[in-house]
Amino acid sequence: MSAAGPRIHVYLWDRCFLLQGHDYELDRRHSSPYHRPSATLLVAHEGSFELGINGEPPREYEAVLLPVNIQRDWITSHGRPFSILDAGISSEAYLRLAPYLSPGQPLVLGRALRDRLCGLLARHSPGALDIEAAVALFDAVVNACCDPPRPPLVREPRILRVMEQIERLPLDQLTHEDLSQAAQLSASRLRALFQRHVGCTISQYMRWVAGSKAAEMWREGSSFTDIALAAGFYDLAHADRVMNEIFGMNPTVMTDPRQYRLHFRR
Repeated sequence: MSAAGPRIHVYLWDRCFLLQGHDYELDRRHSSPYHRPSATLLVAHEGSFELGINGEPPREYEAVLLPVNIQRDWITSHGRPFSILDAGISSEAYLRLAPYLSPGQPLVLGRALRDRLCGLLARHSPGALDIEAAVALFDAVVNACCDPPRPPLVREPRILRVMEQIERLPLDQLTHEDLSQAAQLSASRLRALFQRHVGCTISQYMRWVAGSKAAEMWREGSSFTDIALAAGFYDLAHADRVMNEIFGMNPTVMTDPRQYRLHFRR
């Protein structure tokens, strides 16, 4: 690790993460599209950041909440303090945020809420938190975004059974036929129901769960190949493609200690 330490700290738990740093940049304008099955809050602690979505020209924002599968093309914090809070679609935090979201449309937060969020986020410099403090901070920010509160999203029971089965098994042991049996629906009806209620395809959700499992299994010195196979990927190349799809970067970048420090809840 360099003397200055990593630029970005990422705290991961229960299909959520908090990213904090002073020099964040993501450029997917000339590579495959990057979509996440999550609600994602981006906040500049001071000034603004630049965000390009859905193939449109980048715009300046101070705080914005992105819905499931909005295309992220370009993000730069301009070297300023910056936070990303990501609530995966299987998380309790996502169920609380979902009623505030519109499919395909970013929600630009008002100045008063943005200032309130900055007051919470700017209390800790990047890397100063332990994982439990990061979880508590994340929850406090979600609470602020859900004020006034709305009834949380309630999952359809058949969809919950499918999500639970995907969670239990490695990617290479999952079949659409078995998932259809779990839901007691035909494959075509399940695909339509899942897309409508969850906001992504079953296949994307399966890849996201497998990629998240792989990230959670990572330890310093671990073999990426062993992790990929344990999560159910066919090989390392398959895992690399999925990690790029769901995190916007490959495992080599994510685990480079000069750039990122990963903090896990064990």
